[in-house]
Amino acid sequence: MSGAPPLIAGFTVSPEAVSLGSQITLTATGVTDPNGDAISQVRVFFDANNDGLLTEADGSPLGIDT
Repeated sequence: MSGAPPLIAGFTVSPEAVSLGSQITLTATGVTDPNGDAISQVRVFFDANNDGLLTEADGSPLGIDT
């Protein structure tokens, strides 16, 4: 399934409430491709232009983790 999005078993944000300028921690667990193979790197993006697609127009990832 080329281009299919990954499957994410769990996604948490900590802390739940933040004030402007505060840092948050995003945690994705159980991330696999559509075939069930584990994905070793997760990139979190913000859809800056709100078009439902992540493209170069949206800029760099907010964070990358393994």
